Amino acid sequence: MFESYGEFYRDPDLGFVISPGEVNVVLQTMDSRGESFGGVFHSHRYLRAQPTVIDIALSSDPGLLSFIISVANPAAPEIGIFRLSGGEYQTVGIVECCMFRMPGKNRAPVP
Repeated sequence: MFESYGEFYRDPDLGFVISPGEVNVVLQTMDSRGESFGGVFHSHRYLRAQPTVIDIALSSDPGLLSFIISVANPAAPEIGIFRLSGGEYQTVGIVECCMFRMPGKNRAPVP
């Protein structure tokens, strides 16, 4: 799938790929611990903390949050939190993202 976006992911300084098998191991481990998967994060070394066309295209679950940390300006890193869905994205505020509800539990904002 990444191949359709060029060769960027082959350069470890520009991108990476996690295999479906690795994802399954992580999800199984989380499940065995009773943990929930709420989002993914990655960094942009040269771009702002906003989803790229590739980020949006590769998003698979609109229920997950996407955290993007930009270090394009190392003196002032920035974080963006988004919901990616249907070829578009919605910005999510930090307070909103830290308030979530799990089955049977209400969680307060994380300070």
